[in-house]
Amino acid sequence: MTKNGLYRFEWQRCDSGYIIEPHNKRLSLRDKEPQITTLLTNADYFPEKMIGPLGATYRYDLFALNWQGLPRTFSELIEGNQKSLDNKKVIKFAKKYGLLGYSQGKEKEDLETWYKWVSYISTILDFCDGKGRKDFDVAIELYNLPPLPLFMKPHILKNNKASLASRNNSSFNLVPENLITVIYLILGDYLSKGSNLQRCKNPNCFEWFRARSNKRWCSTSCKTAGNR
Repeated sequence: MTKNGLYRFEWQRCDSGYIIEPHNKRLSLRDKEPQITTLLTNADYFPEKMIGPLGATYRYDLFALNWQGLPRTFSELIEGNQKSLDNKKVIKFAKKYGLLGYSQGKEKEDLETWYKWVSYISTILDFCDGKGRKDFDVAIELYNLPPLPLFMKPHILKNNKASLASRNNSSFNLVPENLITVIYLILGDYLSKGSNLQRCKNPNCFEWFRARSNKRWCSTSCKTAGNR
């Protein structure tokens, strides 16, 4: 069901790329005393940074098989100290795949939400990579408790090749409605079935993809760059 649902997923990304900038929204909050008004800054109530599109022109991409390494790639958007996101990697990721989708991919998103998802998926993969059975069990338990809601819609696809009398003339799928749900579904498929992943050999690329004996690069462009 997951595979068929993913194959019907398409997502938008901005042609002009993305930018990270401060969140300028401010809020006034009345204290218990009506006459006292406190002005709160970004650091008090709102995320310090937002990521948003640089333009208004979008293209739509369909789910592709080379997205199988997407959870690994996404999990590495955190800097080495595990306390903040690597902004350059975040922008590069968004330019290739789009925003996570809590605002349907066309508005700004707070990096706090990005950090929550990146750190959570990174933790799951760390336990998954552990040597003991207990580590893997913890990874499964964490996966079954996502930190924020996921969005999917039911979809029934008719099979025109089947006979009308057959109950197999249609299939039921859950189609993800945003990018973070796709990443999470791919992660679940990876945890339940297992697959070997490898990093692209292009030193300027950070992508993971499904390992193959005769493949070293994640894309044709990276292969061209690697052979120069």
